[in-house]
Amino acid sequence: MLNIMLNKMIVAGSGFPALFLGMLGGVLDNAEALEALDQTIERMHDVHQRFRASHG
Repeated sequence: MLNIMLNKMIVAGSGFPALFLGMLGGVLDNAEALEALDQTIERMHDVHQRFRASHG
């Protein structure tokens, strides 16, 4: 997340980005982060499809 902000990268969509602390364990128990990750992936896929359609 810090790398994204530092490099002024664009994250597709809105909402908060999913942050996982996998080294601490319990990642699969964090339903809120998993839902945020799923939504982020869906938004990224949608943006990719739009780019492909407009440049294809």
